[in-house]
Amino acid sequence: MICRKFAPSFLHNRKICWLHTTSRCCESPQTSSTNNDIPQKVTVHYEHGLPVFTIPLPSRKELCSFTLRPISDTVATLCTNLSSEDKGVDYVALYGKDGVRISGSTLVEHLLESEQFRLRINDTYYDVSAPSFESIAFETVGVTEEILKSTERLTSLNDLRSRVAALYAVLHVDQYKLERENMLIKKLEEVELELKPMIIVKDMIEKECQQFSTRAMWGVFIGMLVQTGFLARLTWWEYSWDIVEPVTYFVTYATVLATCGYFLITRQVYI
Repeated sequence: MICRKFAPSFLHNRKICWLHTTSRCCESPQTSSTNNDIPQKVTVHYEHGLPVFTIPLPSRKELCSFTLRPISDTVATLCTNLSSEDKGVDYVALYGKDGVRISGSTLVEHLLESEQFRLRINDTYYDVSAPSFESIAFETVGVTEEILKSTERLTSLNDLRSRVAALYAVLHVDQYKLERENMLIKKLEEVELELKPMIIVKDMIEKECQQFSTRAMWGVFIGMLVQTGFLARLTWWEYSWDIVEPVTYFVTYATVLATCGYFLITRQVYI
């Protein structure tokens, strides 16, 4: 009886409680409505001469800004910072206007010069429009001065980098020459060790050739002496000059023919 008497009131209280709970549940996701108000796009603006990328994080549904240095930071730096900031980021890549992927070694300075590119985070693509220095320069006078200073600073940094590279090359040229000299000396020693047996054989061949040429010269000299003595004896003892003169002519002509035949066979001068 008591349970039946108080049952309607109990059900009525449960109904009120359920209505109250549902109203609170409907009113509770204020944060989700605020998250839906977050612009799902990537923006780029400059602060103190440095580009700031404002990117929505996929896991927490909130915007996060990344400040980069145009000269020292690269596209890989942006991808690494984005992956470390949100563990839900599995894949990050940047693409140009023509759809070609931009390498991680590309400087941020060169990336911003394209002014339009695409950012891929997991399976979501964002079209990014980077403001140029000229468009920023006409916003306010203070911003104009800041951009001009940043542009001058970038130019001076580029000049400084080139000068440092040239100075580095000049300062290390002696060391480079010394290293190259040591390397060439080592190679020369290796080649000399390989050529040493061949050099010994070459010296032996040259020595034999020199001895042979010496013997040949002495043989020709002795032969000419014998020929001269033989013709002289024929001239003054056995016969007269009238008879020996044609013999000397044919001997000289035969010598010329012999030298010509030697050249035709060996194709080199007989000396």
